[in-house]
Amino acid sequence: MIVSIESKEDLIFPDSCIVWITKINDKLLVNSDAILSPQIEIYPDIRLNGKWVVYDGYKVTEIDENGNKKILKNSIEDKVVRYVYAEDGLIPIYKSFLGFTFGNEKFDEYKSKYGFIMLLNGKRARVILPYGQFVDVEHPKFYKIFRDHVDLIYDNETLIIYRDGRRERYKGEKYLIALTSVGRVFLSPNGRILLDSSAYDLMGICTEDMEFIGETRNGIIISCGNKLKSFYRGGWSYIGSFSYLPVIDADYNHISINDGNVVNVYELDSDKSSKLFNVRALKFKDGKIILISKSGTVFKLSFSKDTDFLKIINDKNSVELPYIIRIDKKIASDFSLSKNLIDVEKVADGDGFVLKLEPFKLSNETEGSITFKEEIFEYQFPLKVFSDLPDIEVESGHIIMAKNGHLKTDPSSNAILKLKMRFKIPSLLRKSILIDVGNKKTKVDLDRSVGELDLSIPFFKLSLDEEVVKISVLRDNRVELKKEFIVKTNLKMMSKNSKKTSYAVIQDMSKRTYKVYNDDLFSWEEFSEEPNIYENIYYAKVGDKLQIEDKIIEVKDGLNQVKVERPNYSRTYFIYGVSNPLRDLKVTLKESDVIFDLVKDEDSVVTVIYGTNYVTTKNNKIKFSIDPAYNTIIIRSYKEGIRFETSYMLVDFFRNCMLKAVVNAKYLAQQLFLE
Repeated sequence: MIVSIESKEDLIFPDSCIVWITKINDKLLVNSDAILSPQIEIYPDIRLNGKWVVYDGYKVTEIDENGNKKILKNSIEDKVVRYVYAEDGLIPIYKSFLGFTFGNEKFDEYKSKYGFIMLLNGKRARVILPYGQFVDVEHPKFYKIFRDHVDLIYDNETLIIYRDGRRERYKGEKYLIALTSVGRVFLSPNGRILLDSSAYDLMGICTEDMEFIGETRNGIIISCGNKLKSFYRGGWSYIGSFSYLPVIDADYNHISINDGNVVNVYELDSDKSSKLFNVRALKFKDGKIILISKSGTVFKLSFSKDTDFLKIINDKNSVELPYIIRIDKKIASDFSLSKNLIDVEKVADGDGFVLKLEPFKLSNETEGSITFKEEIFEYQFPLKVFSDLPDIEVESGHIIMAKNGHLKTDPSSNAILKLKMRFKIPSLLRKSILIDVGNKKTKVDLDRSVGELDLSIPFFKLSLDEEVVKISVLRDNRVELKKEFIVKTNLKMMSKNSKKTSYAVIQDMSKRTYKVYNDDLFSWEEFSEEPNIYENIYYAKVGDKLQIEDKIIEVKDGLNQVKVERPNYSRTYFIYGVSNPLRDLKVTLKESDVIFDLVKDEDSVVTVIYGTNYVTTKNNKIKFSIDPAYNTIIIRSYKEGIRFETSYMLVDFFRNCMLKAVVNAKYLAQQLFLE
């Protein structure tokens, strides 16, 4: 089933809002959840009256009938949950810690859906309609917002308020879903689907959002959550799942249901269907499809069987010409191909264009298809493409191998494959040949479809046996053809008369001396190895500067590794940073003694020198008789064979000693006087 375009017209539908199509009598109107929508009719005529007021990122923007924009708010205020457009201005609804504020009134609950706004507090409810009118009513027991009306349930009564402000009341506590050929369909607050006819009282259960979709030859179609169901003769049939309600609709003989970006339109009296794309809203009317595309175009579509839109110019792909067809632009300006065909070139040609194609995989015959694209639909036509096949022929090939040697230009290879070959690849795409020999794969890009190659390919070989050479033809990086050939090996030995060079390589405590022999293709190496012992461990004081070969190293605490490297030379050194075991000194005077308290590592040995006296000990406390002639103490500590020497000045030491002597003298004089 193919749809064709009867008419299309671009209108303005901002991206930031959801739009859907509503059927009112014989007209189709467009509604939205924008702050303010214009009045839009799209069938049978197209009319737009009014302006849009929408969120535009973090702004509020007004858009007139010509698409001119005017910023009403440069930024959305903090705590604003929505703006209401009323009396030619924006009124904010604020969210606060205790609820919501609209104007000067406080509300406990707020809900916005399909352009309706519900504000409720303890006693009453305010319904704000999509065009800015306010309706104040008593607080309902339950309420539900549908696409085109709000239902409020009270004791044994339901109030319905439509988008245009009209009101209706029904007895009973139930939401109105639709008026159908078998009666009114209702939904109770606990999810019971009810019918007011005597034939079926309880139709079923739906505890999710429910909408009436339409009525077909197969029964009543409703949505329950994201599931589409059909009610017919007392039972429900599951139709499928959908993800976007505005593109779901049904009439007597058609139904639409989306799968992601694809809308499938089914004809119920046959097994035919059609796929639509980029649909924003859809409705069936008078046997036609009326839809709004994502670009904002309103399409009127009818069902068609016309498929005469292309002409085959050349039906065979060869090295001279590809497969060629001509396409009329009245079907589409864009296209896509089935996975087994490739678009090579597109050239404009009058009121159409010429397309050059190739099979995805070159074969004698390929059955594929071409799909012509508009924004909202695709037409698919079968194509049968004939093609020549690719081919390669090896004229000659041999391998030269160096025993115990390697190629001068590639030290990882010890052999070279010499190969002459012819190729023929019927394609305008990127072409290359892949040669697989030994451990090496070599890709050669081609700039023509027919030609010859003379190749030299290095690789690594373990034995003198014949080698299997695998050759693949690649077209656009895909393998088109594989062939294998057996190639013999010729051995080349090292000659002592060849040009010789030598060099040495030092690696830590090993020294290798190399002798290199060269001919026009290969190199051979001989080497000898001997110990090369060096001092690789150093102990030094933390913070000292230590020179290791040509490096100056600042010594850090603990074991540290240093590597000295240059071409053909690498040595590793270990530097152990030793810190002073003596960390602090405290000096006190007691009678005629000076006492030194040492803060040091446990069991470390120190020599303390005071004047002409010294002591070597592990103890932390040392005592000397006061010698006023000296006010410097020298402490030598030892760790890991390294000596640390620290001098301390005994500040004001003489003064403290003299003061103590004077005090003692005065005390002695007093005692003598008393006697």
